[in-house]
Amino acid sequence: MFEAPGIHNGAAYPGLKQRVNRDWLAYLKKQAKKGQTSGVLPELISSDELFRSSPQKAYGYAWGLTFFLAELHPEKYAQYVKRVGGRGEFREYGSQQRTEDFVRVFGSDLVDLEARMLRYLADFK
Repeated sequence: MFEAPGIHNGAAYPGLKQRVNRDWLAYLKKQAKKGQTSGVLPELISSDELFRSSPQKAYGYAWGLTFFLAELHPEKYAQYVKRVGGRGEFREYGSQQRTEDFVRVFGSDLVDLEARMLRYLADFK
């Protein structure tokens, strides 16, 4: 999300398509065709392990989730970022607390949220 020109200069690039990172979008679509995107959300929100074990998958999926939430649920996304940011620096942030923070804002049906995110990205032209 942050590499697309529309992110840095919204006045010059006001369209939704100009906020899309085409490389990450293409990567996620390719992974979806291989059936390698379902079930990633719980792992991504609960720990940093995916960033260690499969950085490309983690960054691609994190981009897709961030883009989806920022575009379709901006108030909730801002609430979540504020909640996580308010934890303070260098504090332990365990898997259970990470998941609880996410679920508190976006709801407990992670399967549905992930499916909606993947559909949104798959339909994006």
